[in-house]
Amino acid sequence: MDQIRKNGVSNIQFDSNNRIWYQDFNGRIYYIENDVIKILPKTIAKGYIKYIITNNLIYIIEQNTLSYFSLSNLKNKIDLKHSTKGVIDVFELNGRLGIFYENYVKLVDKNNINVIKIDPEFKKDIENPLATTLKNKVYLFDKHNSKVFYTFDEQKLLKHTIDFPIEFKQNITSFGNEIWMSTTSGIVRYNVITKRTELYFKKKNISQIFKDKNNHYWISTLNEGIFFIESFNTKIFDLKSTPVLLAKNNNTLIVSTEDEKIFTSNNDNYKLMYNYTSNHSFLMTKFDENQDRLLATSSSFKWIEKNKSYENHTSIKDIVPIGKNNYAFAGSIRSGLVTNDPIVHQENLKNFPNGIGQEIKGLYFTNLLVEYNARSVVYEPNKQSIYFATNNGLIRIKNKEETEIKDSFGKSIYLKDISFYDDKIFGLTKDDVIVVINSKNQISNFELPSYIKNTTVEKIKILENMLFIFSTNAVYEYDLIHQNISKMINLTPYFKATDVERIGSYLYFATSLGVLKKNKFNFTSNYHPWLEIDKVYINSTEVDYPILEELNHSENNIDIHFKVISKTPNEVYNIFYKINNSNWIKKDHKSRTINLSSLAPGSYVVKILIEGDYKSSITKEFNFTIAKPFWSKLWFNTLLIACIAGLIFYFTRIRIKKIKNNNKQYLNQINLKNELNTQKLKSIKSQMNPHFFFNALNTIQSYILTDDKKLALFYLSKFSKLTRQILNLSEKDFISLKEEIETNEIYLDIEKARFNDNFEYQIEIKNKTDILKWRFPSLLLQPLIENAIKHGLLHKNGDKKIDIIINQNETHLIISIIDNGIGRTESEKINKSRKNHESFATKAIENRVNILNQSYQLDLQITYIDLYNNNGQPTGTRVDIKLLKLAYESDYN
Repeated sequence: MDQIRKNGVSNIQFDSNNRIWYQDFNGRIYYIENDVIKILPKTIAKGYIKYIITNNLIYIIEQNTLSYFSLSNLKNKIDLKHSTKGVIDVFELNGRLGIFYENYVKLVDKNNINVIKIDPEFKKDIENPLATTLKNKVYLFDKHNSKVFYTFDEQKLLKHTIDFPIEFKQNITSFGNEIWMSTTSGIVRYNVITKRTELYFKKKNISQIFKDKNNHYWISTLNEGIFFIESFNTKIFDLKSTPVLLAKNNNTLIVSTEDEKIFTSNNDNYKLMYNYTSNHSFLMTKFDENQDRLLATSSSFKWIEKNKSYENHTSIKDIVPIGKNNYAFAGSIRSGLVTNDPIVHQENLKNFPNGIGQEIKGLYFTNLLVEYNARSVVYEPNKQSIYFATNNGLIRIKNKEETEIKDSFGKSIYLKDISFYDDKIFGLTKDDVIVVINSKNQISNFELPSYIKNTTVEKIKILENMLFIFSTNAVYEYDLIHQNISKMINLTPYFKATDVERIGSYLYFATSLGVLKKNKFNFTSNYHPWLEIDKVYINSTEVDYPILEELNHSENNIDIHFKVISKTPNEVYNIFYKINNSNWIKKDHKSRTINLSSLAPGSYVVKILIEGDYKSSITKEFNFTIAKPFWSKLWFNTLLIACIAGLIFYFTRIRIKKIKNNNKQYLNQINLKNELNTQKLKSIKSQMNPHFFFNALNTIQSYILTDDKKLALFYLSKFSKLTRQILNLSEKDFISLKEEIETNEIYLDIEKARFNDNFEYQIEIKNKTDILKWRFPSLLLQPLIENAIKHGLLHKNGDKKIDIIINQNETHLIISIIDNGIGRTESEKINKSRKNHESFATKAIENRVNILNQSYQLDLQITYIDLYNNNGQPTGTRVDIKLLKLAYESDYN
């Protein structure tokens, strides 16, 4: 169908094998067989000249030849080898192919050819022929000439004069005794027997008209879609005013409008009878045929007779006769009885003693309900009871009795509209439900077909034994005797109906487009729709339908798109579906998609069912199978068990190996820990070596001998504090940088005493706010400072100085130890000259750095840089210590 939409089609025909034929604008000819589009092989029609199907043959005018196929064998093409040069048009006549050339006509079948010459006058009248066959004759019209046409009966051409209302004709078709011409300004209908011409759809650009087997008409337009016409005997009369209510006086139709006009019609001749000036829509129109009296309400209540009329501002919404010149009425403020006869009025007051009498402009009112808002009224003659549908419920009045009719639960019932038939009251509730009240005043719901239950009922009206139901989508007629229902007319948001009346065999509807006249017995009320599966999506991908192979297990999300094709617009259907033998599931009536998600493997039959206003339901089936996944099969389960066993064995071995490696790593960590502790002890030994103790104690002794007790006590206190600090910190792997700096300050103060006044040190801390909080390996700086003093400053003459600079970047701490000593090169020379020299501190530091990096990933680096002056002479050494910044957590936290 996508191909059809894309290429465009024309000349649609059926053959005797129920195949649909058409040709596209490129001349290719197609046919649809078993829902599959096929192309007629090796054939292209010439221009826009149509093919002809007759006598089980299909004839095609090609570019240079005439060919045909038998409809029984579409593979075998037969070429008649007739020239097609100058072909103007083709037609079918009595089972033969007719071909119009410029100067002659050929009649062709597969055995014979007849040639008939054309009169020159015909060529002058018919320059662009359009042909159609009707009753063994060909009727020939010209596209532009509306004054003449010709007939052809295999022997000769006859000229006929006519005067068509439209000049330009686009297409021509014949049905029965009628020829239909599609024009740019409507459809011309010409009866060849009566010679009568009618014009429809004036100002519509009509391209073609078809008539189906139900005698319904389908009209295609060039810019407004397709029109469906049930019957051309159905007519709409435009009164230039919108009709709202209908009544009848024998064979005369009475129409009241929304702009306060009243028309009458006899034999479809509409005349304006009353034109009131308030422009108020009519709310009620009734005609009493027994009294020849019109009763109507618009801006006022009107009592109209031949010789006399009454009018007042009583707001009467409904009225029914209860006797001669006597009526019961329902009104906005008061309801009761009204008459123009004072004697009848006195009888009313006597029969209804609770009534309040009132005379208004010649009319006599007996008010039975005051301050009630009543919308409708009925009279039950057998019980002489009047029923009023009011805002306070359904009220029944009989003489002195006033009773409210309630439902079986004792609740009030509120009705918009009530009608009386066969001792029953039919009412429409405010919730749009039709109810029936029997002679015992028992209330029950009126059972409607399910397809009407989905629509909103806006009005009910009873004419004779027929209940008319006005819904949002259609007007239905329910036969109260035979209990069957028929759809009378379809409605749309732009085509509404408000009332109905019957005269003879015709129904008249007040619609938004005018008065619709329809033959009650000459139409098909319920049109059978078509249910088709349109598209199928598997996992959101469209697949070919209906040919589906077995689906694999992952193709289990299926969306079925279907369509319901109806001749009439705005139809409402009940839509159900079920899978296999499950219960029917109801869908929204607007939905056209069934979504099936995560289906298990197996065979499925999806059934779709629609119900509407026709006798039987319509179903469609969609079958498919989802294969089981491979893992549910025996061979796979066997392989799976073997693989699982192999994987268990493999991962067990991996696990054992991993445990062994973890144990090995654990042992290595223990060894590293032991080595680190050993190095720490060695470091302590290095820091607590006898030479340091000897020098420190000699310095303190010198202060004692010189009787400088104050300095002796000062340095003895520092020495004691340093010793305790070193012993305490040696038990920890990490301390804060602050603790490390404080320990080395004590050490430098003691060393400063050894050098008297020619040794200075300085500790510079940058970013003091947070730099001292970082974690630092315990007693790492002291050996490096001691090396700077021992190997750099001890052998230097003059002032000796050490600068310690503490800094940081985003990730690392950076500590620099700078001395102005003799440099590493001179120190090595001195150390080599000394016997039994052992550079213990440097090796211990290197070992400790390696162990710390392996155990804690500190990225700890120690770099030695020799310093020189501009003459290349050594001026000292700088040691840079760099390690990652890690927050220090105290042992006491």
